[in-house]
Amino acid sequence: MADVLLIQPTDGFYGKSQMFLPMGLLCISSFLDQEGYKVKIIDMRADEDWEKTLLSELKTSSPVCVGKTVKTGIQILDGLKASKLTKKYSKDIPVVWGGVHPSFLPEETIINDNIDFVVQGEGEYTFYELVKALKHGKRNFGDIKGLWYKEDSKPKSAPNRELADLDKFPILPYHLIDINTYAEGTKYQFEGGMFTLQSSRGCPFRCTYCYNNNFNQAKWRAMSPEKVLEQVKLAVNKYNIRGIGFVDDNFFANIKRANQILELIEKAGLGVKLWFQGVRVDSLHTMSESQLQRLEKLGAEYLQIGVESGSQKILDFIKKNMHVEQVIEVNKKLAKSTNIKPIYNFMIGFPTETEKDISLTTDLFVRLLEDNPKAILRYINYLS
Repeated sequence: MADVLLIQPTDGFYGKSQMFLPMGLLCISSFLDQEGYKVKIIDMRADEDWEKTLLSELKTSSPVCVGKTVKTGIQILDGLKASKLTKKYSKDIPVVWGGVHPSFLPEETIINDNIDFVVQGEGEYTFYELVKALKHGKRNFGDIKGLWYKEDSKPKSAPNRELADLDKFPILPYHLIDINTYAEGTKYQFEGGMFTLQSSRGCPFRCTYCYNNNFNQAKWRAMSPEKVLEQVKLAVNKYNIRGIGFVDDNFFANIKRANQILELIEKAGLGVKLWFQGVRVDSLHTMSESQLQRLEKLGAEYLQIGVESGSQKILDFIKKNMHVEQVIEVNKKLAKSTNIKPIYNFMIGFPTETEKDISLTTDLFVRLLEDNPKAILRYINYLS
């Protein structure tokens, strides 16, 4: 029996082809698990019978609440489907939404009849305090920072919550999920699958399309290298997974700290292979060939790099703070001196973008492949 039910929506084809650990739900479970609350995570990506699972849990658990993490897009439909199913079973079970979409549009979200609370921004402390309040029958929620709630059916909001110190969070409760399911879903990256973790949050840059400007207030915060090593050791020693995926927004925001983490991992003799999600071209551009080779020696196998556009006009417009020439130079340097596989992200559909700008993007897309056979370019995303 669970005190709290948490639901991870699908993410279309992307979610099925790249099934990372449900990091957001694990994060908001951390304090609850530490305090002895029983948490059940239902992942729609892994459980085709999630509706049956949810109804079964509702019948046997009488949960304090049902929570969902939702980002803009198809996850809204999944979130509403699960919320309606919960309310159809019992209107008295509170439904809580968190994640990027409700954080950006909290009032628009909470006016839905199937949603009772919205956690705006980071959810670890806010959700923990909400669950405790509901558990003890509290009905005044105005002092829970970061929370939207309803009073006489009208949306109300508590004060914003301050950004937290990541070192004060517990190690994530990975025992709440079947790690092997997610290892299997990431074998396209590493033969034994990949264990995803987040060592920092946010980014100091202000790219206009990025959620960080609002969600993380354009600030970068990081765990200590020692705490990061503790998580990597957990993946290797407890779960026997040696493919580590850092899903930081900007892992190399502080290159000195990044090197400290990698050197600690090397010194521990863990023999891991590394994938980095958030990598900026300008960070790599500052590294010499020998530094990139050192990065490879320390375990880096994949670098996912945000290029976005081949048009300098568009890069300037979106405040990317980089140059097309840097992309070309970094790509050539990686091809010449390392076996690291760069994964490049591109996007079209920006305001003011012309056919010429799109042509420059596709030209750069092709050139990167020509200059570096190890480069990975799967598709061009569109701004939505």
